[in-house]
Order: sequence, then structure tokens, then C-alpha cells
Amino acid sequence: MAQHVFTGITPPAFTPSDVGQHYIDTVADTHYLSVGTSSSADWKPVALDINGLPQLDLPDNRTAVDDEVPIYDTSAAVNKKVTLSDFFVQRHSLIDQASSKCEDFIEDNLGGLTATGAGTGNSTQTGTYGMDNIENALGISQTDTGTTATGRRTVGSSTTLTTGMGRLRTGIRFALEQLSDGVNTFTTYLGFINNTGAGAPTAGAYFQYTHGTNSGRWQAVTAEGGGSPVRTAVDTGVTANTLYSIFEVEIASDTSEALFYINGSLVATVSTTLPPQSTTGNDTFGYGWKIEKSVGTTSVAIATDWYYFEFERDSAR
Repeated sequence: MAQHVFTGITPPAFTPSDVGQHYIDTVADTHYLSVGTSSSADWKPVALDINGLPQLDLPDNRTAVDDEVPIYDTSAAVNKKVTLSDFFVQRHSLIDQASSKCEDFIEDNLGGLTATGAGTGNSTQTGTYGMDNIENALGISQTDTGTTATGRRTVGSSTTLTTGMGRLRTGIRFALEQLSDGVNTFTTYLGFINNTGAGAPTAGAYFQYTHGTNSGRWQAVTAEGGGSPVRTAVDTGVTANTLYSIFEVEIASDTSEALFYINGSLVATVSTTLPPQSTTGNDTFGYGWKIEKSVGTTSVAIATDWYYFEFERDSAR
């Protein structure tokens, strides 16, 4: 077995024999990681994280995550393989991460989320039955309204989050299975939401779509909470379609703004009517997605390929 860790009093001047070897310059207190076996130039200095472990220099200051799930960008000129870490973008300096969750729906469960609904036949199905070989969705959570004209279905976390404790971020790879129209009209919400009953979320920051509003383009919405919440809706400029897209919402730790991303591009920044730092029922929220019908008796559905949630503290413990 090849030696894995080397030490010395100068930077490494020899060629590594394997990728992933470590070298520690004990004088300069510098850590190196081997990324090749061609020459001594394959030793690369790396920073250490708060736990003293190597922190890789990933593109765009992305942070590495374990158990990465392969996803493919089929819209690119080259069918590029990416992983969940490509979407966990560290847009600010992480001080102390308090919570991180993700689920790819490979197994027949919702990965800690809960499904609730109303109306005949509303349902949620999860597992590899929904694999999409064109858009490479590995596991699917399908959410449908059932046949009642006002049927609805929500999949989400508990609604106990509040603002002001740290940075909140959630992402969902999501597809409409059909577009809303005058025959079967529905509204979809996804992001930070809190209302499993009828109507829009009372507190949160979320994407919203229905064909009769904003010319069928996705809106970025914030809701300030309370019994009669004021909302701000901003046009993202992105027209809804039935292809998978990645929707991400980030709420700043000081509640100064909410950032909305679609497929990695910032499409809206909203700095008004964000939820307050309050534990009152109408002010708290969770994360997830919801579909609700208002016209028609044909069941309509949405599909979720994966989701993630991250909460980062403002200060170290």
C-alpha cells in the first residue's frame, strides 16, 4: 500500500505516486493534496476547514458534500455530469452550518417531508418508477391534485422556521407535468412556504405559477406573515414549461432580501414583505412544494427530482 501522508520542512519537490496523497510542510504550516502523478506541480496547497480537514478549492467557491448524486445537464453543448455540490453554492462565507438535508427520492419515502392534501384522489408517489431517461431524473416524487375541482396537495417540512437566526436556502429540481389552462387551472408554489390549506402561503419566499397570472411566467413572491399578509410578487421573466429546472430560494440572515435562482441564474431579488423574526403561527414557515386546482375535474400533477435545505448560522457556536 502506497504511503498516504508525507511531512517535510519545505514545499514538496517530488512527484506524488498517487492521487489524494497528503503532504504537510511543518515549517510553513501548509497542507498539500496531490491531484495527479506527473510531476511535483501536482501537489496543490489546500486550506483547512474549521474541523482541521482539507477544504477543496472547488469552482465558484462551492462546498463539497458527501454522497453526491449524479445529475446531467442535457441542455449543454457537452452532456456534462454534475453533482448536488454544484448546486450547494456558498454565496457568502460559511461560519457554522447548523442544518443540511437533501433527498433524491430513490427510495419509497419523502426524505423527512410530509404530504397532506384535500379532494378526491389527491396523492403523492415516490420512487424509481418515475425515472426519466431523457432528463435523467433518478427518483421522482409525483404530487397530484386528484379529480376534485379544488383539489390540492402539499409536500413539505414542518413549518417551524423563522427568519433572523441565520441564512436559509432551499433548492428543488422540479417539473410541471402539464401547464395550467382554462380547462384545468392550477397554481403551484415551491420554496419556503407554510400553508397546506387552501390558498397561497401566508409567510415565506417562494416561486409561484399559474397560466392566468403574469402571462404564465414564474413569479418570485415574499409573504410577510400575519393573519392578512402583504405579499410582493416579482416577474422572473422565465416562462413556465414542462422540463425539469432547478429552483432555489435564499433568505439573508438579516432578512434584508430574498434571492431567487432558476437553473443557477439570479432571476429576482426581493427586499420587501419578508417574514418577521417571530414564532407566531402565521409568521413561521417550512420548505417544500404545493399544487392547488381552481377549475376542472382532471387530476393534474407536478414532479420533483430532488430537494435540499440548508441553514447556516451567523456566528460560531
